[in-house]
Amino acid sequence: MTEYSEYSAPGPSFLESMRTQTMKWRTAFSELCDNSFDADATRIDIAFSKSGEIYVEDNGVGIKDIGLAMALGSHVPRSTTSLGAFGVGLKDAACWFWGTMKLETRHNGTRQRTEFDWEWLSNQEKWLYPTPTTCNKKTYKSGTKLSFRDVQRS
Repeated sequence: MTEYSEYSAPGPSFLESMRTQTMKWRTAFSELCDNSFDADATRIDIAFSKSGEIYVEDNGVGIKDIGLAMALGSHVPRSTTSLGAFGVGLKDAACWFWGTMKLETRHNGTRQRTEFDWEWLSNQEKWLYPTPTTCNKKTYKSGTKLSFRDVQRS
């Protein structure tokens, strides 16, 4: 059985408004790249599969707390943060892509993974998502991987 973590509820209409906003592909990718730059990444890889899945991976410091990073309007402060100051970039881009987002991050030897189904989430009364699975290994290199499938954009 899947466990869920709960954060303040944005309400379905809020997520729907994020999904239907006027955004261009370059803006969505810029939001994701801004987060990578703020995480001190020196490499960002963006790839597209033949099946339409989108992958974004960086070698930044990773995300310490996925729950805090995914809470709407929440921002994880860093001394080097200069671009992502409002805590909406990842959520903004992910809602615009819609579909399902897998998130894996490695920070200080801890790997966290979770998945967001934005359609399902938008029909909930609370801000729910599967609690991240966590694994600790000193050999994990820091960074973050995102994948988006069933993207609702053409």
